[in-house]
Parts: sequence; structure tokens; C-alpha cells
Amino acid sequence: MHDDKLDKTLGYIESHLDNKLNAEEVSAFVGLSQFHFQRLFKAYFGFNFYDLIKNLRLKRAAYQLAYREDKIIDIALNAHYQSPEAFSRAFLKVFDQTPSAFRQAADWSFWQKTHHSVLADRKAKSVNQTDFPVEIVTFESMTLAYLRHKGDPALLGQTIRGFIDWRKTASLPPSKSRTFNLLYHDPNTVPASEFRFDIACEYLKDSLDSNSIEAGLQLRRLEQGRFLKARHIGSDDELAAKITSLYRYCLAPPPDSLEGEAQHQMQLRDFPLLFERVRFFPDVAETEAITDIYLAVQTS
Repeated sequence: MHDDKLDKTLGYIESHLDNKLNAEEVSAFVGLSQFHFQRLFKAYFGFNFYDLIKNLRLKRAAYQLAYREDKIIDIALNAHYQSPEAFSRAFLKVFDQTPSAFRQAADWSFWQKTHHSVLADRKAKSVNQTDFPVEIVTFESMTLAYLRHKGDPALLGQTIRGFIDWRKTASLPPSKSRTFNLLYHDPNTVPASEFRFDIACEYLKDSLDSNSIEAGLQLRRLEQGRFLKARHIGSDDELAAKITSLYRYCLAPPPDSLEGEAQHQMQLRDFPLLFERVRFFPDVAETEAITDIYLAVQTS
């Protein structure tokens, strides 16, 4: 019973990071006694209440620094710091880089070592990944322009930033061109040097101009094919569990779960895991981000 209520606090906090949150308000919202709330919270999430809020605000600030063009002073105020100096000191402790250095070359390695695993663990506790709708769809052929990241996942943010900068130059914002990721490796099972992740968008031209080629962009054709599709709503910290569940689903689909399909003939195709980014954090709260996951299959 307490688990359900504590899980509910996480979504509330993530949806209200712009507000002045306090333990009394949140404990009342989820129906827990304020006398026990903070101790239960620390035992469940591994953070005390106010430290978790601070870390979630700094995480959002890091995304804004790395992938958006908001002024640092505005990011600092949005994270509830009274001055850029106070924000810079707090950010340096959590990310081992100043905000300006992180904006120039985001390195998530310190965050991943000291904070990310804890936050990912608490996210894994917060959702039920075993019961979600899955459909089988036909993905129409499409040309993708992509930028390849090969190497340390902690430096992926720098590649993403390069791709965002290219999109602006090419006048291909997400509102005009669908956004995709192609995941070739599980970062937890391959050496960092072997990790590959492509950042891509729909591309309607037949070729790239010289500036795009110089920026490292390549084209690939995504041929028409069948995919298992599951929609994920929430933080990327939950994606790994959702992906694992989707693979399990492929191995043993529940009876009558895929209407009209020959389930016993469903096999995986040799194609990387495909994500379509529909709504982006930090433009929306983590709880409201939407990612469609596609797993390539054949059913004939």
C-alpha cells in the first residue's frame, strides 16, 4: 500500500518541478502521514525528499544546457536558484563540470557514476513494466538522415547536440521531420568503445549537401517492414525495463494478444531497435515524454 502511494509522489514531483514543493503538501496529496512520509521516502527511493527534488531539477537543467539554447541565468532561476553562482556551485557538485563547460561539451560520466544509477533504480521501482499494450504494425519505407555515435555512452550528449545543430541549419525541426534513434547495443553489455547509437530524422531529399556531409551526416533507407510497437510514456530511465519486457513479449505473446497474427511464426529480423521520439524531455516533464519503441519482426 505504501509503495503505491510513494510511486505516486514521483509523478507528482516530476510534474511540479516549477512549483515550490514541500513535504507537507506532497504527503497530503498521496495520503501519507507527514510524520512518517520523509523516512518512508528515503527508504524507498534512496534520496531524501528535498535532495531528490534538487537532483531532478539539476537533471532537467543539464538537458536544457546540452540540448536547448536557454540562457544559463534562466535555467538557474527555473531550477530554483537565486543566482547563476549558486546554480553553478550546485551543478558542479553533481556533474563535475560548470554549466558553461557542460553546454560546450556535455560529459555525463560523473553523473552516471554518482547519481544516475540511483535515479534509474528508483524509476524501475515506480512503474509496472509487465502490462502494456503491444501492436504489430507495418512501417512504411522512409529515408533517414542520421549522425552516428560510436563510443562512450557518457559522451552521447555531444553527438546529440551536433545533430540538433545540424537540424537547425537544415531547417528540419521535430515539428517538420519525425525524430528517430537506432540502438545497436545495450550499453550495459558491450565495452564503451563498441557502443553504437544513431540519431536520425525523416529526410525527404535524395542526397545530402556538402555541409551536411562535412558535419558527419549519412543517409540510410528504412525499408517497409513489420514491427512490434509499444508506446512508452515517461522517463528514459524506464526504457530498459520496457525493452526487456517487449523482447519477452516477442518470445511468448499472451494468447489472442495480436489479433489476426500467426504468433508462433513471429521471428526477429536483423535490424536495430528503433525509437521514435514523439514528445521530448525537457520540453515536457519526464512523466509526459513519449517514445514509441519498434522491434523488427517477420510473421510469414
